[in-house]
Amino acid sequence: MKKLMMMMVNVIMFATFITGAATAQKAFTPTGSELAFEVTGERTAARPATASAGVEAKSNKDIKAMKANLKAEKINLRVNKNLQKNYKDASGVDVSHESRAIVARFKTSDDKAARVVYNKNGGWLYTIFTYNEDKLPTTVKDMVVAAYPNFNITLVQEIKQGDITIHKVFLEDCTSFKQVLVHNDELTLYEDFKKSK
Repeated sequence: MKKLMMMMVNVIMFATFITGAATAQKAFTPTGSELAFEVTGERTAARPATASAGVEAKSNKDIKAMKANLKAEKINLRVNKNLQKNYKDASGVDVSHESRAIVARFKTSDDKAARVVYNKNGGWLYTIFTYNEDKLPTTVKDMVVAAYPNFNITLVQEIKQGDITIHKVFLEDCTSFKQVLVHNDELTLYEDFKKSK
């Protein structure tokens, strides 16, 4: 980060030096055998429009690119800090910048697939852990089995957003698929699909 800031300062100083040198060269006029150096009060009147405009445009373009890179690095740093703090057991981390969010995917030490979603500025939005029935907390599993005794649990998604944790449990029997949500010891039918014959 310090290197990037120093590079930005160097580019700004270089741009100032170039535009200042163009002004000085324009104001430098030989008079007879003597040389006179005169600095005008108005820089725009003293420098050639074509040469300095190209230098300024390139400098501004470089500065904008550097600012964008610095912003991206800050966002990446924020995401990495969150991952290291909250998901210490993550392995195979893959972070992708998508159109509206930043998504980190990885496996946990207990073999859960995780997807952590951040906003464009690197702020945490929510986490989804996907796993099999054997990793489902006993209290949640008991509620689901009591409500749907003839169904098999095929998949579980544990969704965390802020202080809220919801278990989305996928169920199947010979005639239908169901999805139920479990939150605060309450079970709600979320979706119900009949199998086609």
